[in-house]
Amino acid sequence: ALFALQPETIDSNLLSSLFENAATISTEVLSQGVGHRSSAVRLIVVKLLRARSALETETAEQLISDNDADIRFDALQSLMEGDKKFSDDEAKKILVKPKATPASGFFGAFGATDNEGEAVWNQFREQRLFAMTDRELEQEASDSANLGRDAEFVLDERQFATRGDKLRAAVDDHF
Repeated sequence: ALFALQPETIDSNLLSSLFENAATISTEVLSQGVGHRSSAVRLIVVKLLRARSALETETAEQLISDNDADIRFDALQSLMEGDKKFSDDEAKKILVKPKATPASGFFGAFGATDNEGEAVWNQFREQRLFAMTDRELEQEASDSANLGRDAEFVLDERQFATRGDKLRAAVDDHF
């Protein structure tokens, strides 16, 4: 009924109850919810399908254009789990969408930000950094001006015993 009626807004408690025993819902039935009008339903369905490794590549490719940043994030993760590669720039373009507000007009659109997209971009970037080897992090730290500092912090955390003094000095100097 949830998929047939397509309500745009659904109480979160009701959604929790409906998907409480998700293991009993077939993958085929779940797949019907990927195109649901409610982003909350789509997100639950995408997460469940991804957990089952059942989110089809074609579907994930469509979902990286979804209006909801969390859905784009899960779709991107699914594609990467399927060995599809994305550069940081490509991932950021997928995750962070420009937002135009009706009152902003043409020029106001350039300053509008996608806070939800920025949040999942930061989550994506953090996951990517933590997945890198120390050698890759060292390369990233030397190659990227802005993102290199993040790579350095991950290295500092991993190698705190040897890099702790340097980190403490940076804190004392206010970076």
